[in-house]
Amino acid sequence: MRRIGSVWGDFQRKRSPERKGGCRENPHGKGRLCAVFLVICSLLSGIVGCSGQTTFSVYEPKETEEIQEESITILCSLPDLEGGLCDLTARKMKEVLEEVSHGKMKMSIYSNNALGTIQGGERSLKEGTVELRISGTGSTVSRILCWMPSIVDMTPEEMDDRMEEGQPWRQMLNEEMEKESIIVLGVCKPRYRVFTSKTRVDSIDDFEGLHMRLLGSGVGSVYWENLGTEIITCDIQDLYLYLQQNVLDSQENTLENIVGYRLYEQQQYVVDTNHTFDLDFLMINRDFYQGLSEEERGWIDEAAAAALEYNREEADELYEEQRQELLASGCEEIILSSSEKQALREKQKNIVLQELGKSFGVKAVNEILRELNMEVPVE
Repeated sequence: MRRIGSVWGDFQRKRSPERKGGCRENPHGKGRLCAVFLVICSLLSGIVGCSGQTTFSVYEPKETEEIQEESITILCSLPDLEGGLCDLTARKMKEVLEEVSHGKMKMSIYSNNALGTIQGGERSLKEGTVELRISGTGSTVSRILCWMPSIVDMTPEEMDDRMEEGQPWRQMLNEEMEKESIIVLGVCKPRYRVFTSKTRVDSIDDFEGLHMRLLGSGVGSVYWENLGTEIITCDIQDLYLYLQQNVLDSQENTLENIVGYRLYEQQQYVVDTNHTFDLDFLMINRDFYQGLSEEERGWIDEAAAAALEYNREEADELYEEQRQELLASGCEEIILSSSEKQALREKQKNIVLQELGKSFGVKAVNEILRELNMEVPVE
């Protein structure tokens, strides 16, 4: 049996030419071993071609490249048309969020209930299919609070103060919403809803006999029926056509929707009834928010605060622009006198309180009214 070394020796003798003077000569050309050496060196060296010279350098492994972090995209839904106050508020938040996070967090905004109405949008927020929403809510607390102007003489500014973080009503709202997996980041500036009609309304007696649109039944239906109106329900997308065809002659809404849907083209009078507030909230899915790092939550908090400040700065100016657009179209603004508003409130207060008690429970209503030293009257 041959050793491996012997086999390798035989192999070398077969492949090696005769030696002369200590150097091998190759009958097929000189310096085959040198050529092999050069090939090996070329694999371990850098060849600089632009200067025409070949240089050799020691190989050094490259540093591991940093893995680029993927950005987080937040879906934000809202009911407003593009250019509405909630839409502008969302765009401000997007601008600030993407700036403070250096692009690590982004926002995609879906206006005009593209991702669901109040009920559907809130359900998506609760389930986490949408991370952020700016709108009203179906919560018991907010639905009671929006009727405060029909119970007591309360301005939007007074409601705004009562909804600051740490105030009792805000705490009630936070607790209710958190049970639904939603965190309230802030409250937009409250606004009055207004009444529009084809028929002039100067006093509470003039509501009698009007065919009025509402979105659905509930406290609103009882309120307006108590004034003698006939209620017809329809979606806002159908409202213009119903007014045009004289199926309806009146409705109530935000000034923003009246302008956005051009309802003023079918109605002549805008009446400042000040009967309810329109309350919108900046909300985020709880599990998504709590799953973020402390730094990421800080970015969201900073952007939300900037957006809400912008909301307050722009609310009055935008409202005045919309009001001027209505007047320019030929609509007449009717501002009910203080005595008429007081008469309206006195006529409707007990009806509203009793219906709120039926809809949401007397205990829940009284908990809110406790801050006003009031309670639901016994029928």
